[in-house]
Amino acid sequence: MKLKKTAQFFIVRIIRIADALRIFAIKTFVTLGVKRKFRILFLVNDNTKWNAQSVFEVFRKDPRFDARIFVCRQEQSESEKKTRNGYAEDCAFFRKRNIPFIPGYDESIKKDIPVSSYSPDLVFYIQPWGWTRKLYDLTTIRKKSLTAYIPYSLPICNDPNDNQLTFHQLITFFYVPSAISLKLNQKEMLNKGKNCVVSGYPKLDDYAKPVQKTKNQPKILYAPHHSFSGRLRFATFRWNGREMLEYARRHSEISWVFKPHPRLKYELVEQKIMTLEEANDYYDSWASMDNSEFYNSGDYIRLFQESDLLITDCISFLGEYLPSGNPVILLENTESAGYNELGKEIISSYYSCKAWNEVEMAIERIVIKKQDPLNEIRNNTLDRVYLKKSSSKMIYEHIVNTFFNRIG
Repeated sequence: MKLKKTAQFFIVRIIRIADALRIFAIKTFVTLGVKRKFRILFLVNDNTKWNAQSVFEVFRKDPRFDARIFVCRQEQSESEKKTRNGYAEDCAFFRKRNIPFIPGYDESIKKDIPVSSYSPDLVFYIQPWGWTRKLYDLTTIRKKSLTAYIPYSLPICNDPNDNQLTFHQLITFFYVPSAISLKLNQKEMLNKGKNCVVSGYPKLDDYAKPVQKTKNQPKILYAPHHSFSGRLRFATFRWNGREMLEYARRHSEISWVFKPHPRLKYELVEQKIMTLEEANDYYDSWASMDNSEFYNSGDYIRLFQESDLLITDCISFLGEYLPSGNPVILLENTESAGYNELGKEIISSYYSCKAWNEVEMAIERIVIKKQDPLNEIRNNTLDRVYLKKSSSKMIYEHIVNTFFNRIG
């Protein structure tokens, strides 16, 4: 084991040197005044995890860059195809919002388009997995391009998949949300976090966009996770999923939004919690009630701003919702992997529930009686764990300083 780790360490060192040489080569071209735009591709294989819109936009404004979104297919099992049409939904997401993108699949010849066709200098990833091998995986891409990674979820739980995969060691720039995350990576990563850059979390930039809250009725978001088994085990749907739907039916004075993890329906069927027909009926119920809606897109910060309360066991949402200033009911699974230092800091200001009767009492207290004793603690936590500066600007400035030595 020690020999294997030593070999991996030297491989990582060699790759870091190769990246440094490639960076030097690009800087040399820039210094010599070679008239070619710096090409950036943002790879997307799941729109629900798209987290770099603000980063994409800031690069699009600088004429030195040619920034594009590249939507590619994610390999799906037959069971997964029954619950989600990934590529079609991803393309529809960007079309609906008039966001320009490159389709990564040529329908006319039924073939995936290689990234190398666009000769990118830098390729951004939104997640470590789900990339078609020999086309979009990191090993293939980094042969011709530098790479960057903006995690699609906030790393707040005890999960080695957040920073200890080979992917994390080999990525050129690993953008992390906070100094706490950097400290954890320096301790846990094979390369001691040498490729990590503290940049904040781009998805939170959307909080800067003003939103007008309606005062008609309180709005509650219900966002259940999918991890019933395996290394995480945060999912609690078994003891609150059906109960939450019935509670929403009984409380028409409250506006509800069902925002499940995109993998939830698949796992409900896979874990035999529901049949596919039952799962479809459950989702349809949320979508069809007069006082509720089903939301499954990746641009949900506005939804957070418009709401009054989040009820969830979704790991990343616990961190992403904090800037809203609103209370959170944390649905707790006592068998979960638990939270890291950043996660513990965040959930200390939330209302934890381990049983359905506790959830009902918490809703009564927070929404009906309007009692929120943890409000001040949340505000203090927000000041401690998140950066004030725009994340997209920090990433932009890091890239510009790395390759151009100046801003603007």
